[in-house]
Amino acid sequence: MATNRRPVNSLHRVAQFALFVSSYFPLFLLIIIRQISENFEYLHWAGLSLVGIKVFFTKFSLSAILSIISIWGYLDATPP
Repeated sequence: MATNRRPVNSLHRVAQFALFVSSYFPLFLLIIIRQISENFEYLHWAGLSLVGIKVFFTKFSLSAILSIISIWGYLDATPP
């Protein structure tokens, strides 16, 4: 067997991540919109308390994670 194998993908990690996020952004956006519309009654400002944080993480954690990933991918894709 040959040990000199060419890499399958020669893109940098940042470029791979930016391509992943840009290709899946429409799906992320649909998931965020669906989760917010299904849990709209829990979306209000009631102060910063342990109960409020628990409700946020149980009802909107996926939306928050996908939003952070999308923003991070956008910022990595834009030139400095």
